Amino acid sequence: MFRRLSLIFTLIITSQLATAPVAQAIWNRDDVSVTNETYWYDNYIAETCSTSGGTSNNTEAAEATLSLTEFIDKYAQAAFTIGKQYGIPYEAIIAQAALESGYGRSLLTRQYNNFFGIKAGSNWTGDTVTLNTEEVINGQTVTVSAKFRAYPTAEAGFAGYGQFIHANSRYAAALNFPGDPAKYITAIFNAGYATDPNYVSKNISIQQAVIKYIKEKNLFPPSSTVTPDASIPSETTGTTASNCPSTSGQASAEIDWEHIYDDSTAIACADGTTDAGIHDGYHDGKLIKIRLCAIPNFPCSNQECNQFGDGHAVVNSRVSGALFKLITDAIAYRDSSANTWGNFDIAASSTFRSMAHQEYLWAKIGPPMAGRPGYSYHQTGLAIDFSFSSNTSAGMYKWLLANGEKYGFYELKNPREPWHWDVRGGV
Repeated sequence: MFRRLSLIFTLIITSQLATAPVAQAIWNRDDVSVTNETYWYDNYIAETCSTSGGTSNNTEAAEATLSLTEFIDKYAQAAFTIGKQYGIPYEAIIAQAALESGYGRSLLTRQYNNFFGIKAGSNWTGDTVTLNTEEVINGQTVTVSAKFRAYPTAEAGFAGYGQFIHANSRYAAALNFPGDPAKYITAIFNAGYATDPNYVSKNISIQQAVIKYIKEKNLFPPSSTVTPDASIPSETTGTTASNCPSTSGQASAEIDWEHIYDDSTAIACADGTTDAGIHDGYHDGKLIKIRLCAIPNFPCSNQECNQFGDGHAVVNSRVSGALFKLITDAIAYRDSSANTWGNFDIAASSTFRSMAHQEYLWAKIGPPMAGRPGYSYHQTGLAIDFSFSSNTSAGMYKWLLANGEKYGFYELKNPREPWHWDVRGGV
């Protein structure tokens, strides 16, 4: 069922795992560092979307995280609840979810709340999405097109996993180990859950880090001491509103997180901003067409700003409304009597970058200060480098620190770049 894990995300397991298991995502600027043993995560490529059952309702996009500990903090409760309901060791559930979803950053998880890569069989009546994925068949890695389940919320995605395991008789033997995550994951692998021959060892490595962190933080008792519920919940498929990429409309101050990485050519620039045309953008190494918008009263000095925005910052239309409001509000604060940080500049040194520009920076500077071409958030028009550079006493930095996340922009923390703000913390 499951694929060879391929490039989107890396999970790093330290060489001292036997004595001090640790799992963490290491970010170098917009790129990903590779250290010790590298686990490559699902590279789903959307082909078609379908809403194949039930009545549509609101969909909540799953929240991505940047490390295993963040992932545990965000989703451990859902895993513990489902583990107790279905008699599955929750440590194994967390490890599987982190492994399959790349800490929630895979397309299948981000847009469709499917953390476990569960395919939609003939008995599935809920919504689906068809994606390209990689599997290991007869020892060879092949790309196949497969239909996957889509869920309305992250909680529904975790519940769907419990339902899936319990409803399939081939996994019955695994349910004999409600308190032993290592034996459980071995049993479902032996029953055909995954095609990656190293799936069990990878999962157990993550389990060790999960167990260590949960014990340190005293979050939950170990599954070996948890008594499964007496009755199993009835299965619900759950339906979603259309998860297909948003094809038209106008950007507003509220960012459409569900479609943040999608083609934005049909998304009109927000009121108050200026259309700067259609350009080649890149996300996770893939070409996407994006509409750029110039933000007034926000000067920017890099070549793309000068070429496409007449000296103003240019960003993806999907965030044009949010950034326009951020800049407008920052100016209003700076010019108000409430300002306690003095007069400060509101300007950018870089926003959108072309492939040629990113390749130049990669060749001249390299990681960690320059993202790998095709993977930088600048190339998606979703990142801003402010002109205050590393000056954390700058009034604009202080204002962003207090307010930036309310508009959907987050400081790059690892490695720390106070001047770099992008959307990765919101997806």
